[in-house]
Amino acid sequence: WGLAYYINKDWNVINETNSAATSAYANEIIQSHNHLETTNLICHIRYATIGDVSMSNVHPFKKNLFGSQFVFAHNGDVPMFDVQSTENYGKDYRDIHKGSSTSDAKPSYSFQPIGETDSEHVFCTILNHLQSTFDTLPSLPELYFAIHEICTYIAEQHEGTILNFLLGIGEAIFAFSWPGSRKGSTTWNGLHYTLRNDDCPSSPISDRDYSDESESGSDDDSVESFSSSLSSGSEVAVITTKPLTNDSSWTEFKKGDLLLFVNGKVISSENLCELDGYTHQ
Repeated sequence: WGLAYYINKDWNVINETNSAATSAYANEIIQSHNHLETTNLICHIRYATIGDVSMSNVHPFKKNLFGSQFVFAHNGDVPMFDVQSTENYGKDYRDIHKGSSTSDAKPSYSFQPIGETDSEHVFCTILNHLQSTFDTLPSLPELYFAIHEICTYIAEQHEGTILNFLLGIGEAIFAFSWPGSRKGSTTWNGLHYTLRNDDCPSSPISDRDYSDESESGSDDDSVESFSSSLSSGSEVAVITTKPLTNDSSWTEFKKGDLLLFVNGKVISSENLCELDGYTHQ
């Protein structure tokens, strides 16, 4: 398991090879709700379908491009980058930039995976595509279209691709979903999100017998509500594989959706104009 949190213009990453259920640090975070104060947080618990259980394979991954930090966590399977299928992997990787709309872009392979996961291969491919397309860190709208382009191309290459990820860049998080079920499984892997503010009421956690708001004298398993952690007037976006609460406030991503989350707001291709004048933090 691992997490990345953004504070003072820096993404801090914590990764462990032991399970989150047995992690002393994860338990410390849960028991001390104010242990981490951040504007952005990405947490991932790995199922380990491709690659050994090792530090090099633990999400989130962190790499630098254009003088900025990028962090990435993925849920799914990407046959295109299954290292056990060397023939298909090599061919597809060399041809990956054919989908680029920038005709004079020179393919870059500066980013290479350290571990064995298909997830890190996807991350490196996104960064290589951005490096091939731009000379400096582009605007968020430009990033949006470039990321959507390369991820749609990857997802369409093989039947059975499941590509759901969070990509953090400064105070922005891009979330892409190409949902599906693994072969032989009925478990649906997709993405959902909800928007909350400090006025939102608590809701029952979907798989536990308590609400998302801790109360004085409540059981140790209680968790703090989204709203009680926010300062007045603040908003938060929560993105998960499955809805965390039983209320109807969750929206499921559609296949091929790329959504951008900034300051607790969700931005799609239809309202990118809201980012006019926004600069990376």
